[in-house]
Amino acid sequence: PEAELNRLSDEELESYSASRQLTKGTLPAGSSRWSPRHLIAQVRAGKIKRKSCILFVLAPCAIILVIIVVVVTILTVRARKHPNLNVDLGYTQYKGIRTPNGIDRWLGMRYAAPPLGDLRFRAPQDPLPDSKRTASEVSLPPLLLNVA
Repeated sequence: PEAELNRLSDEELESYSASRQLTKGTLPAGSSRWSPRHLIAQVRAGKIKRKSCILFVLAPCAIILVIIVVVVTILTVRARKHPNLNVDLGYTQYKGIRTPNGIDRWLGMRYAAPPLGDLRFRAPQDPLPDSKRTASEVSLPPLLLNVA
C-alpha cells in the first residue's frame, strides 16, 4: 500500500485520505453524516447495509411524490368544479354558462364588425370595442319542427 500511495498525485492522495476518513467513521470538517459521499463510503466499508441505505433515500422520495400527487389531484378537482367562464377578448367580455350535461357555452359572440356602409362587400374588420358591458347569456330561439 505504501508504494501505491507514492504513485498517487496530490488530488488522488487527498481523495484517498478523505475516503479512508469516511470509512473509519471520522468526518472531514464541514461534511454531514447524511451526505451521499459519506453514505456511499459507509456502504463500501460494510458499516451500513445497502438495503437500509436505499431506504434512507427512497422513503423520503416516495413520501414527497405522494404529497405532490395528492396536491395536484385536489387542485384539479377544484378547478373542474368551479371553472371561470368569464372571457375577456379585448373588445368585450363574455360570460359563459355551463349546461346540465357539462358543456361550456358562450352565446352571442361577435367575431367581426357588422358589414354596414363602406364595410359591405369587403373583408371582415375587427369588432368595435365595447368594454363598458359584459355580454351575458343570450338564449337561442326555440327549435322549429318541420311537419311534412
